[in-house]
Amino acid sequence: MRAARDQRDNRRRHKTQNMNVITSSLCSDALNNPDSELSRFLFIQDSNTSNANDAGNSTSSSSKLPSIRSNRGWCFCLSLESLQVRSERVVMMFEANALFSALFLSGTWVLYEWGSVYGYGGIESPEIVSQLFEVIMIIAMSANIMLAFFASMMWIMSLNFSATNPNWTYSCRNIMVYCQMLFTFMLMMVSFGLILAIIQKFYPTTITTIIVIALIILIEIPGMAYITQLVNTELPLELYHSPQWWKLFMSPSALFSKSSREQIQVNAIQRAKVLRERFCKDRVHSSTTHHGNGSMERLLKRAAESIGRSDLDLSVYIANLEDDLYSDVEHLIGEDVDMLALYMPRRLAKEVHRLMLDG
Repeated sequence: MRAARDQRDNRRRHKTQNMNVITSSLCSDALNNPDSELSRFLFIQDSNTSNANDAGNSTSSSSKLPSIRSNRGWCFCLSLESLQVRSERVVMMFEANALFSALFLSGTWVLYEWGSVYGYGGIESPEIVSQLFEVIMIIAMSANIMLAFFASMMWIMSLNFSATNPNWTYSCRNIMVYCQMLFTFMLMMVSFGLILAIIQKFYPTTITTIIVIALIILIEIPGMAYITQLVNTELPLELYHSPQWWKLFMSPSALFSKSSREQIQVNAIQRAKVLRERFCKDRVHSSTTHHGNGSMERLLKRAAESIGRSDLDLSVYIANLEDDLYSDVEHLIGEDVDMLALYMPRRLAKEVHRLMLDG
């Protein structure tokens, strides 16, 4: 019996060591691996580092927390939803990308015909402007077509597999980012193409050209400002983990203002804490619905209070135990500290073991 248990524990340790090298594609496994991108996105720390909840309870942070510097962070929140919610929303997201990119393609083509010398553009415009416009617009249309193609493909595949594959949404994070980049790149190219089209159309009337370009900029600036404000206040965690060039596009203040950077970090910590608690409570609620583990929660709460760490988020450890069918305190009878330490910090495991021995 003891040998079988040791063999099982060794397999579990081996699995944990492998996860430190290769990030698991399973959302739950990624959360249990402190080195995974998802865990770093949520500021989950292992037992040898400062607890993330401590940071979340503070109103400011004196040290800069590490960023994953990836746009995949914009896709993680959807992966933390329930299966029904995320399977429906991933279908709707790819559907929106496919439909709107098809609609935008019509607008991109109208802009090309209006500004090109081969369509309705000015025939006296400088050759360099004309050639640059043609290059930018073909890039914009290519990005537009590829977005429609890949989004349509993922729309169809998600309809087939998202409801039956619990990990589908999490595994789609790279193609989600790819579609996001195509959409953003298309928007930038169309904006540049619009300016060049205006120059070609009104050349050589300089005053008219300047007035029209200024009006276009005035139309775009409020919309971008409102989006920046929304991202800063409601999506600080996603913004915090974004690469520098994306922050420059979405929120320049996140790069150039120290006070804004500090506030975004504080808000990001709070949002990460909310997401962690929500996900873990959903897991625990799902487990208690079928098994009931109130006694397990009471035991861990007593142990946490005994070591002076009543602030710990115990739902994480309860969910870890539930994954291996330890749904009641009676299931832990006969287990040693080393086994318990596989599911929770070792100091907490020692106290849990002591309380069990004391009865």
